[in-house]
Amino acid sequence: RDIRSDEFLRSTPMLLGFLRSGDSNFTTPLAVDPFFGFNLPDSFSDSLIFPEISLILHSGLPISSQFALIWWLPFLHLFISLILIGKLLRFKLGFILSIYVVLCFAPASAWWSFAPIQILGNLLFAFYFLNFTKNSNLISKAAPIAGGYFAIRAASYYQPWAIVLGSVVIATAMAYLFKSEGKKALIHKTSLFTVGLVVFGYFRFYLHRDGLQVLLNTVYPGQRNVSQ
Repeated sequence: RDIRSDEFLRSTPMLLGFLRSGDSNFTTPLAVDPFFGFNLPDSFSDSLIFPEISLILHSGLPISSQFALIWWLPFLHLFISLILIGKLLRFKLGFILSIYVVLCFAPASAWWSFAPIQILGNLLFAFYFLNFTKNSNLISKAAPIAGGYFAIRAASYYQPWAIVLGSVVIATAMAYLFKSEGKKALIHKTSLFTVGLVVFGYFRFYLHRDGLQVLLNTVYPGQRNVSQ
């Protein structure tokens, strides 16, 4: 496939190096944390955020198959999340499929190495679980925590896109929740959603604060500041 040169120069070699070595020891001291920068889990806590990638990395499949699974999995996530959102909002299947095709073939998706696909799939899961209702069982009550989990996953990808898309999707999810269930449900579910954000944000960002600091000290498109 045709890919942007900066995607090849960063993401593809990092992923291939990780697949060949099995951990992050192949990187140099100046490299960005593979988990923080590229969502490649290298510990148990990392695997809590991206368990499917961890399973692929330990599957024993050929490297080419692992690479393909990691590359195409976000498209499956987006498709499933759109189906769930369509069921929640009572959209017709044809409408959902048309949205999926537009998102997959949008110039912005291709230009940004399909980062919007990765982000939107997780954000729509967050939307769904924030508004998930099924009687009064435990799963229904805990679903907003899962919403916070998927929001943290979305924030793990290209942050400028994640901030813009996340603000719109989460605000819309809360507005829909308020309209469909009222103020009390909004406060209750938003509180649980925040719990999910804090707990999983701890594993995703706080435990990798050194990687965050590296990115904050990096001038785009890649001039690394290594001295204070």
